[in-house]
Amino acid sequence: MHKLLWVFLILLVLSACHSPRVRRQGDKSFIGMDEEELVTTIGPPDSSYEMGRERFLIYNKNGSHYYNGSYIPMSCKITFVFYKGDLDNWHFEGNMCDAYAESIDLH
Repeated sequence: MHKLLWVFLILLVLSACHSPRVRRQGDKSFIGMDEEELVTTIGPPDSSYEMGRERFLIYNKNGSHYYNGSYIPMSCKITFVFYKGDLDNWHFEGNMCDAYAESIDLH
């Protein structure tokens, strides 16, 4: 019985450590939007570039975030990938990306 409880606790701790970046990767709620819709919704990007038929819009958030009673450093980059004018995919890099995603309504 105690072994089963330990296994459950270990699995619970490991699931709490799951990366928000992985959980949010490829969220479908914005897929299919055109660039103008996205920029109207969340604002102008910090940078952009094109490669072949793809266009990339990059949003960066740096600073600190109040979490569990203290401020922690935050650095998050969200890259939106447009293919033939429509949003095809997007992904996060960094820490505290869930907080940033919520601040620009990507949930």
